[in-house]
Amino acid sequence: MDACLGSGWEMGMGAQLYAGSFGYGSDTAEMAYDAEAATLDFQAQGDVAGRATGIYVTYANTPKSGSNGQLNWYNQSVGGDNSAFAVLCEMAVIPRLSLNAGYTQATYWTDMLMSNGSVMGSTKTKGTLARLGANYLLAPNKRLGFKYADFGSDLDSNIMELDLMIGF
Repeated sequence: MDACLGSGWEMGMGAQLYAGSFGYGSDTAEMAYDAEAATLDFQAQGDVAGRATGIYVTYANTPKSGSNGQLNWYNQSVGGDNSAFAVLCEMAVIPRLSLNAGYTQATYWTDMLMSNGSVMGSTKTKGTLARLGANYLLAPNKRLGFKYADFGSDLDSNIMELDLMIGF
């Protein structure tokens, strides 16, 4: 197994927890919000069959807004929790050129409001994303990238993108 997975893999994990509340607006019409969300991520970089490889995994969740009328800044629906899971793998195939593939699955809630502002009902949208891409390093801090993304489930669309990133 060591011949396929080379030594020298570096791995990291992270967690973020957002918790609190705040308000804004004028003194007489201040809006109060909760701010609650959580994310976990994992990253690994190393060699597979002699090729530089990166693997990235992320999960995020934002709880639904409370029934007490206080909205969660990160999910203002009362219908359900928003969540997302994503994985991406990128591998160098020749010097300066890498290919990547990824997958995302997400659930997003929105509310239908009546004219008085009360919630009439909530809608759950589920989505998936399959992604293929390539990155070519033109010169230090200059990268040309291409990606194709296919949105599935309730979203049913696709996109192609060509970008040039320059850093200085």
